[in-house]
Amino acid sequence: MNGDIEIGRAKRGRRAYAFDDIAIVPSRRTRDPEEVSVAWQIDAYRFEIP
Repeated sequence: MNGDIEIGRAKRGRRAYAFDDIAIVPSRRTRDPEEVSVAWQIDAYRFEIP
């Protein structure tokens, strides 16, 4: 199952989802963004994710 949909005779489309179609449910592994750092470091250079 690849998710393609036939549109007419020779056309095919693919199902797309918007943010409103997706539900994110908190679980026991959910982390508070205030407690987690996504910064990374290479040698003396530190990079923050915006």
